Amino acid sequence: MKYAYYAIVVAAFVALTYFSYIRPHNQATLKKFRNNERLKTGDRIITIGGFYATICEKNEVDYIIALEPDGVRMRISPEAIAVYPEDIQRSIDAQKEQAKKLEKYGQ
Repeated sequence: MKYAYYAIVVAAFVALTYFSYIRPHNQATLKKFRNNERLKTGDRIITIGGFYATICEKNEVDYIIALEPDGVRMRISPEAIAVYPEDIQRSIDAQKEQAKKLEKYGQ
C-alpha cells in the first residue's frame, strides 16, 4: 500500500510537469515552425533584434532579408524571427484604433 501511494505521487508529478512545461513548449515550437512555413518572399517581419525587414529570399536553412528603411541585406536563421506579418498587421490595426480613440477624446 505504501508503494502505491508513492507511485501515485510520482505519476501526478510527471503529469504536472508534462502539462505545465513540456507540452506548452512543444506547442510554441510547433506554432513557430508553422509560421515559418507560411512566410513567403515580400513578407514584412521583425527580428529578435528589433529590426524591421522584408524577406527577399527563403530557403530551407536561412532567409535573406532587406532591413528597413535602407534595404541593407543580411542572412538570418528562421529562429531569429520574432514577429510575423499577421502580428504586425494586428499591431498596426490596434495603433490605428488607439489613435481614433485619442482623437475622439481630443488628446
